[in-house]
Amino acid sequence: MATPKIIIFAQGGTHGDFLHSCGLLMLDGKKSTIDTSGRVFGNSTSKSKNLESYYKGEKTIFSIESDSQIEIYHIWQEEFKKIKGKFYYISYDESQIDVIKKMFLKKVHYNDLNNAMEGIKKYLPNSLARKISKDNFDKILTLLYKNTIKKYKQQPGIKPIKITDLYNFDSLVLILKNMDILNVNKLEDLKRFHSEWQSKNRQCIKEMLIIENSVSKKNK
Repeated sequence: MATPKIIIFAQGGTHGDFLHSCGLLMLDGKKSTIDTSGRVFGNSTSKSKNLESYYKGEKTIFSIESDSQIEIYHIWQEEFKKIKGKFYYISYDESQIDVIKKMFLKKVHYNDLNNAMEGIKKYLPNSLARKISKDNFDKILTLLYKNTIKKYKQQPGIKPIKITDLYNFDSLVLILKNMDILNVNKLEDLKRFHSEWQSKNRQCIKEMLIIENSVSKKNK
């Protein structure tokens, strides 16, 4: 095993896993599945190890190795600074966080708030985990989404990928081209995969684009 050549950082939900799966399709011809909620299921044991590298506030040993040329991780760590490769992160406006949280809760935890809270508590020290409740969980999740982006930006040379650029097929193709992994022989498979993902996430995509358009108008 070796370190991956391309590393994507993204929050849990669907966007990062979707882009990672597009990369797997381009590089290895691997096809991922999308469930009825629009969540993409790929194969990444390295991502799982990254998530499990923190438990009860204590950090364990994490090895950045994979049998794939492209990987996705949710948690940025100092060790990534030692890795040579191309780094990207899924970027979003803070005004879009509410929709992203909704997608995360629906796709990863099936709108089970208790399950979502327990999922985050297990990474935190007991003293902090005890303070999390249904009353403050939404606020804590928002802060987590803001702080995680700040950590991604600490990676030298990392490039942002605007979250809404994944919604348009042409801009998705351009992203893969810029990553230098576009395989023109897989374009039809990519188009079908993108169409299915887009269809199963239609409502949230609509909400995300409405917010983006509103922000653009305010900034003019």
